[in-house]
Amino acid sequence: MSRFTRKRLRLELQTARAALYETGRGGSSRCLGQLEVAIEEPLPELCSRLPQASWWPRAPEKIAIDVVLADRHTPLYLTEPPSNAQRIGDLRAVALHRLEQLFGVAADQHLLGADWRVDRAFLCCAMRVDDLAGLRGLSGSRQIRIDSIKPQFIALGAAILRQQPPAAFWMISMDGAQVTTAIVEDHQFKVLTQMEWPTLGAPLWDSLGTYVAREAALLGYSPPERVYFTCPDVALVRSGRVGATRFDALRLA
Repeated sequence: MSRFTRKRLRLELQTARAALYETGRGGSSRCLGQLEVAIEEPLPELCSRLPQASWWPRAPEKIAIDVVLADRHTPLYLTEPPSNAQRIGDLRAVALHRLEQLFGVAADQHLLGADWRVDRAFLCCAMRVDDLAGLRGLSGSRQIRIDSIKPQFIALGAAILRQQPPAAFWMISMDGAQVTTAIVEDHQFKVLTQMEWPTLGAPLWDSLGTYVAREAALLGYSPPERVYFTCPDVALVRSGRVGATRFDALRLA
């Protein structure tokens, strides 16, 4: 490896564990190590524990880390732009107000990212300032660099795009009881929800079928033909079909 090239690793911070992966040729992943995580453990405290793990990179080679976060760390939602919006500041004000309304959190304690649009509802993602500072602190030295930070839901979206998906589908990101669901039509988000769904079990797509049928009925949609989903240990899950709906399990790497 060239001294100018950084070795790339993926850090997954899930609800129940933190795991570091190295991606090999052909997209295969090798777990370098993992830690158990208590659901109530603040993210900055977890970030302070990671460099103490025996498997945390300490080699002299340069490292680039892509972080994938459990969706519970990042409120995700859609915002309708106001009809009189003329600049990003107008959109940001509405999105921050909606963050406070939906999640009951203080907007000034969060950083907001969004796919800013004035012509349709746009996707918003928030993160606590303290959480982001903890993640950035993982850099530690010039040898380790945090290249990207994204929630699992956004990483799933990138994996779906690599599949050349149809114009209409559902996407479901799961971690523990947390489920983030989006309905896509004409390549645009129409619905986005985050909720607790504790009854997911095995075989996974059977319980997913029950969940999707319930959500479709509540939202006034027909059951989808295609659902893309991901979850911890997704490599151990095979795709399946429930009725007319196909469930495709996607890896994030």
